[in-house]
Amino acid sequence: MISNINRSNCIYELNYDFDTERLLKEFNESDLATFSSYNETWERSGKLGEYSQNIIDIFDDMIDGRVIGLFYNQPAGTAVKLHRDMNCKSKINIILSHGGSTLMMGGHEIKYETALLNVHEVEHSVSVAPFNRSMLSVVFMENGFHEVKEKITNG
Repeated sequence: MISNINRSNCIYELNYDFDTERLLKEFNESDLATFSSYNETWERSGKLGEYSQNIIDIFDDMIDGRVIGLFYNQPAGTAVKLHRDMNCKSKINIILSHGGSTLMMGGHEIKYETALLNVHEVEHSVSVAPFNRSMLSVVFMENGFHEVKEKITNG
């Protein structure tokens, strides 16, 4: 794992008051399916409910680039192997249930509730989750970590 990356180049924690119970309800109604041959048990769904889609739309209005929403699930007893996200430039993850796992990114052990993550430039992994770890991701397809951070902090 790369250990010389400043934490501020990996993560920017956000203090938004999302209704996680409502997001969990929409998560439970989504159609999760495995999608990766590298992280075989990792699941995702693009089927969003009204509330989760509204969150995506808020960030889409802020950014001049394609923004999509995905629910992710790391099943209990599994880890997410070291990787970089190659199909997007950055993400905001809203944790719905931690599952008891820890994000490893840039040599840092990171626990967070809601954060912008530099998933395209910095390798990351997630430790074994004793319980399901679920989240809503606001996925920035064309806009990198520093650009998105600038937009959401300065409008």
